Parts: sequence; structure tokens; C-alpha cells
Amino acid sequence: TNTAAKIALVRGGEETRAKRLGGVGQFDVTLRANTLTKAITSADRLVNVRTGDTFNILWAGSFDDRQRFVVLTCEQGGPQDG
Repeated sequence: TNTAAKIALVRGGEETRAKRLGGVGQFDVTLRANTLTKAITSADRLVNVRTGDTFNILWAGSFDDRQRFVVLTCEQGGPQDG
């Protein structure tokens, strides 16, 4: 399901995997809370439909007392990234 989101880079870096240097970025993704977005877990993956970029979800929760938004901490360039 397509949902509008705000994607913000938290930190970026490089790490070595299988003797290859690759870029890794950590992002906070903010979504408006609804039945579908509240069901997101770290077993899911996020895809930016505009760019085709995929993100591994590390954490999903809400910092908003009124539960209006869901925040995902995501990683791009991680071991499951393809």
C-alpha cells in the first residue's frame, strides 16, 4: 500500500561486507498512523516507490503521545538490502 512518508537521514557511513566497502545509511521514516502503519514490524521492508530504494526496518513505534504518527528506524545498504 502506498503511503506518504517523510524520510530523514539520521547517519551514514561505510562498512566492509565480504571484503567490499559499501555505504550504509540509517533513516527515520515518519508515517501518519492508521491501521496498516501501526501493524508494521521489523519483519517488513520499506520501498520508496519514487526511487525504488529499499529499507530494512530496524524498529517501529510512536513517539507521539496522541498516536498520530508512526516512526520507523530503517537502514539502507544493510545485509538484506538487494
